[in-house]
Amino acid sequence: MEEGIIGESVKSAISIKLGEIFGDNTIRYKEKVTKMLYPNFFIYIVSAPITPNTKNRAYINYLVNIKYRVAEDTTNLTNLELELDKIAFRLMTEFTHITLDKPIMIRNARYEKSDGVLEFMCNINVFIQKKLEEKPKQEKLKLDEEVEE
Repeated sequence: MEEGIIGESVKSAISIKLGEIFGDNTIRYKEKVTKMLYPNFFIYIVSAPITPNTKNRAYINYLVNIKYRVAEDTTNLTNLELELDKIAFRLMTEFTHITLDKPIMIRNARYEKSDGVLEFMCNINVFIQKKLEEKPKQEKLKLDEEVEE
């Protein structure tokens, strides 16, 4: 993977994986939302600074927060806790990796429930390979066989 990978690629891969787990009718949003549809997932990503690993390899640690909302007003919903537990269980068991150019494991998965919202948090470490500049090859040098005294 090259150094040019950005968080949007990871966010897109997460969105695709959520679609695989919960089906195409699951609504996923990016930035601006005009009318809220339920149920939905919001994906938030924060990346830590690039950490060098070797001379031409490094990794980026992404902190991911996925929020799942069942409905706008959750005060009158029956079995809300059960619904959130089912979604949390599927995320914990099926959301084990995302795919960029190869599968990348999800680490430190955990979740919390509060105010009718499920928050699923995890870490994703993406290794990046820096492009090496091709340097011109050194010309062959010849030595004179004559030695001056």
